[in-house]
Amino acid sequence: MNNYFPSTTSHGTLLGLRITCFFFAIAAVIVCRIGNPNYIAIGLTGGSSLWSLIHLILLQLRKAPHAGFLVALDLFAAVTNIVFGVLVIVGTACITSGSATILYSSALVIASSALQVVAGVAHSISFVFACRDVHVRRRAPSYDFAGREK
Repeated sequence: MNNYFPSTTSHGTLLGLRITCFFFAIAAVIVCRIGNPNYIAIGLTGGSSLWSLIHLILLQLRKAPHAGFLVALDLFAAVTNIVFGVLVIVGTACITSGSATILYSSALVIASSALQVVAGVAHSISFVFACRDVHVRRRAPSYDFAGREK
């Protein structure tokens, strides 16, 4: 039995969006690790990239999880990436605004946080697609086991 729920969004669009989420999150983890290692940001972005990788594998296997599960995880990933990314950017900019030069590690922290925000935006787009899928699924007619509409 195939438990893949056909999405209202095309497979290529979901695949491209999930690849974008994954690569931006991985880039943010790498840049953050090179600069000043902030383990909270690495954990949040690493969790986001791990979720993107798992969903990417499930999309390739055509066994996507329930759209409600996608809504929850993508909303969490989007909110945490955007909020913490913006907070780190603002905090680093406030700390380095009085100095004549910006430190190398501060520039890397700002770069990794910007990548984290972009990954959060990609997750929010995926969240919108998942909300749309849940709406379509709730509106669809239900069928019994014999294939007759209830």
